Amino acid sequence: MHFHTLRIPSPALQHLGSSLRLRLSFLVTGVLLTVVFASALTVLVFVREIEARKWQGRQTDAVQSAAGTVTAFLQRVEDTTRWISLLSRTDLEEKPKLLGDVLRQNPSLLELVRTDAAAHVFVSADQGSSLLTGDTNAGNVQRLASRVSGDKQIYVGAESLGNPERFLVYVLRVPTGGVIIARLRMNVLWEIVSQIQFGETGGVFVATREGMLIAHTDTTRANSALPLSSRALLTGKTVILQYTNPQGLAVVAAATPVTGTDWIVVAEMQSTEAYAETNKALVSLPIGALLIGLAVVVTMQQLLQHSIFNPLVTCCLSFATN
Repeated sequence: MHFHTLRIPSPALQHLGSSLRLRLSFLVTGVLLTVVFASALTVLVFVREIEARKWQGRQTDAVQSAAGTVTAFLQRVEDTTRWISLLSRTDLEEKPKLLGDVLRQNPSLLELVRTDAAAHVFVSADQGSSLLTGDTNAGNVQRLASRVSGDKQIYVGAESLGNPERFLVYVLRVPTGGVIIARLRMNVLWEIVSQIQFGETGGVFVATREGMLIAHTDTTRANSALPLSSRALLTGKTVILQYTNPQGLAVVAAATPVTGTDWIVVAEMQSTEAYAETNKALVSLPIGALLIGLAVVVTMQQLLQHSIFNPLVTCCLSFATN
């Protein structure tokens, strides 16, 4: 019995080697590029997560600080009015200048009035102009006194007195009958929000839970309503949200309620600033991953060429020759 050696022509062997080398190259290249870009994507997600935690923490601190300042201001007003409520009608009528002294000690107060159970004013003081006393304003006092729910109520002036001037009206129910009404300067809230700075595009505003802006670092947005996209802020709880503001800019925001009111304080910042590092990574990481991937692929190609392809071709050619 004779055995015949199968001889493969050299061109066929070269074609076989080239085909094998091409397939393995594509396979290795695909695997390496997948690993490199998957790693880059993981880094990008990690960077975004770190930035999200950073801006959320920063804006939560800012909004809680602002809410605390607003609450402290309103608490001072409440303490003042509750002290007045402890005084009897006789005490106040015997000391008619007492309310005026209170106004001088509290520049934010524009006017103070005390009424009886029938909503008739029996003592008052103001800083030069009154919207709560006199025959023409009697309806304002009666309307405010009748709308108090619970033991106190806070209004924005334009919605309560029909006056274009912006101010706050604080109404406190007196246990013995009647109410104390304090009219306050609105610019106090403007000063509070203007003093809070964070980032280049950060801003703070105060709004009612009905969506009406009371004060804003951007004066052009005062007296306007919140856009529908941000109405999820009006939950009465501390929330984190991303939405588009009236200028069409994507923003990130944190909101928290003001204790004792139906207001919320919101701190917002443009998304481009909040995710600045992520945006940079979106450009640099793919380019870096591509360069690294190409370098690794070229290196692996050289290693495969010298370690696998060349020895394999040499072995096949030797086998074919023999």
